[in-house]
Amino acid sequence: KKPAAFMHQRSFAADAVWNSNKKSSSIDEGSENKPKPHAKLVQSLPRFVAPQLCRPEDKPPPGPGWVHEIKFDGYRMLARIAGGDVTLLSRNGLDWTDRFPQVAAALARLGLGAAVLDGEIVHLRPDGVSSFAALKDDLSRGDTSAAIYMLFDLIHLEGFDLSGARLDARKRALEQLLADTGDGVLRFSEHIEGRGDDFFHSACRMRLEGIIAKRADAPYRPGRSQDWLKVKCQAREELAVIGWTDPAGTRQGFGSLLLGYYDADGVLQFAGGVGTGFDEAMLRALRRRLDRLAVKAPPSVAIARAAPRRAHWVKPELVAELRFSEWTEDGRLRHPVFLGLREDKTAREVVRDPRAGTALPADPPQPAPAAPRGTAEIAGVRLSNADKVLYPEDGITKLDLARYYEAVSAYILPELAGRPLTLLRGPEGYRGQCFFQKHATNAVPETLRRIELVEKGGNTTYLIADALPALLSLVQMGVLEIHVWGAREPQLEKPDRVVFDFDPDTNLAWERVSEAALALRGLLEEIGLDCFVKATGGKGLHVVLPLRPRLSWDGIKTFAKAMAQDLADRHPSAFTTSLAKKARSGRIFIDYLRNQRSATAIAAYSTRARAHAPVAAPLSWEEVAAGVRSDAFTTATMGERLRRQKRDPWHGIAEVKQSLPAALLRKLKVE
Repeated sequence: KKPAAFMHQRSFAADAVWNSNKKSSSIDEGSENKPKPHAKLVQSLPRFVAPQLCRPEDKPPPGPGWVHEIKFDGYRMLARIAGGDVTLLSRNGLDWTDRFPQVAAALARLGLGAAVLDGEIVHLRPDGVSSFAALKDDLSRGDTSAAIYMLFDLIHLEGFDLSGARLDARKRALEQLLADTGDGVLRFSEHIEGRGDDFFHSACRMRLEGIIAKRADAPYRPGRSQDWLKVKCQAREELAVIGWTDPAGTRQGFGSLLLGYYDADGVLQFAGGVGTGFDEAMLRALRRRLDRLAVKAPPSVAIARAAPRRAHWVKPELVAELRFSEWTEDGRLRHPVFLGLREDKTAREVVRDPRAGTALPADPPQPAPAAPRGTAEIAGVRLSNADKVLYPEDGITKLDLARYYEAVSAYILPELAGRPLTLLRGPEGYRGQCFFQKHATNAVPETLRRIELVEKGGNTTYLIADALPALLSLVQMGVLEIHVWGAREPQLEKPDRVVFDFDPDTNLAWERVSEAALALRGLLEEIGLDCFVKATGGKGLHVVLPLRPRLSWDGIKTFAKAMAQDLADRHPSAFTTSLAKKARSGRIFIDYLRNQRSATAIAAYSTRARAHAPVAAPLSWEEVAAGVRSDAFTTATMGERLRRQKRDPWHGIAEVKQSLPAALLRKLKVE
C-alpha cells in the first residue's frame, strides 16, 4: 500500500469509530457513568490480542442497551494483518493461517496495512446453519474452500487501537470496512438491538445453537465478563432405551444408557448414549429395570454395527426424555442430559427421519426442571456454585475448571490411578484462603475412593481419584491443586517414581533451570537410567525417574539425596540441597525430600493455585532445551497442546522397567 492509502485508512478508522459513537446516543443516553468511547493512536500492532469471551446464561438479558448476534458453531479466530501480511490466530494464539488459505487470501484483498479483526470461521449448511461437524470434515480432508469468516469485531485498524471504543461503534466501523467485499468469504455478523427474548426464540425455532448478547456501550476486554453472554437453545427428544454400559470407578448402576430410534423404514438406529442427569438412587432404580429387560443380542443389525463394544442390551421398551444441544451429522445426540422416563409412550412410537432433522417447537423452549440456581452437572457429578470465579484474571469458574478436567481426563487419570492424594483446596478461588487436606472426612464425596494406611498415630484414611466422577468431585470440593504419592497400589511402601524438584531463586534466569534439568538427565544416563521431565506450573521443573517398585521409601530417599548432592558438589555455585534460605540465594534448590513416605509432588495436568490457572505439563527434552518455562501452559491452552502434539512427551513412562544399579546401591548401603 502507498503511504497516502495508509493515511486514508487511518482517517477511515478514526472517523468511523467517532461517527458511530455519535450515532449511538439512543442507547443508555442518560448514563453519566458510562465508559467514554475512544480510538487511541498506538505505535505498534500487538502480536496477539487475547479474545473477549462469553459467560453462559439461561436466558437473554432484558431491556435496551444490548445487541444480539447469532451464536456460530465453528472456530473462534482472530485475524492479524501487519504490513499487509495476514495471520489467522486461534483463541489460544496458535497460527492457523495454513488451515484456511482462502480466508487469509480474502483478508489480504482488503488492502489493509495493519489491523486486528475478531470473528468465527464456520461451514454453513445449505439451510444457512453453521455446522461444526462439517467444518471438522473439511479440515480432515484438507479442503476448507467452503469456510466462511463471520466477523463481529474490529480491535485495531491502521495504527488505531479501537478496543476502548463502544461495541456498537466498532461494529459500524467493521460493517463499513466489509461493505465492498463481494466474494462471500468475509461476512459481517449482523445483530439486532434489544428484543433479546424474541431473537432467542426465533433462533431456537430455526434450530440454531443459540445467541450471543453483548453490551452495546462496552469496550473490548480479554477474558470473560458480564458484557458478553451466550444463551444456548436447548432441544428435547424422546428416545428408546436399548442398553447400557458398565459403570467406571465408584459409580453404581451403569455408566451410560444407550439410546435408539426407529427410522422411517421401521429399523432401530443407534443415537448414542447419555451419562449425565442421574443421581445415585436413580442409577440403582434404573439398573433394576434394565436387568429385568436384559437380552443377549442387540435389537438390530444397525445397532450392532454402531454401538460400543462390551455393551449390555435390553428389549426396547423404556422411553427416555432428554435435553441436548443438537443432532450430529451421523445421527447422534450432542451433549445429552437425562430428564426422566416417559411412562406415557412406548418405544415403538419413537420414530425419526434423519433426513428431515428434528424441528424445535414453535413455542419458546421451556426451561428444564431441576437444578437449583448456580448448579451444574457433568458426568453425573453435581457442582454447586458452578459460576463461582476461581481465577478472577481470566474469569475462570468452577464449571470451567470441571470442563477442563473432563477434557484432559484421559491423560490425568492414569497419573492419579492408585496413588494417595494431598489436595490444596481453595473454595473461594486461589486468592482466597487455601489449605491442604490429606485425609478423608465424612464431608468428602463418596465418588472418591478411600484407602487405609498405617501411620505413627494409627490407621489413617487417604483418598484416591481413579475415575472421572472422582476427579470432578475434587472440583466440587474446591480443589485447585492435586498432589500425588510416588507409589501406587498395591505396593504403597515401595515407590515406583523418584522426583527431583528444581526450585530456583526468583532472580535466576530461566535458562539456568533448563540447564539444571538437562545436567541431572546426563548424570542419570551415566548410570543407565531413563528419565522424564515435567513443567510444574509453578517456579521450576520436576525430573521424574520411573523405577520398578522394589526399594523402600528410605532407600529411595537415600538415592535421591545422593544424586542431588552429587550435582551440587559438581556445581556448588549453581545448586544447593540445603533448605536454608541463605544457602539458596542465587542458586537452584534441588528438593529431594519429595521422595519420603507421605510426601507428594504436583500431578501432571493438575492446575496450580496461581494467576491464570497454570497447569503442570509433561515436556519433551527438546522443549526443555528450547527453554519452555514451567508456567507455559494453562487450562485455556492445554487442550490445544494435546490436540496438536504428535506424541505424548511421557509416552511409554508406565512401561519403563528399570532398577537402580546394584553397584550404586551397595555404595549407598541401600538394601
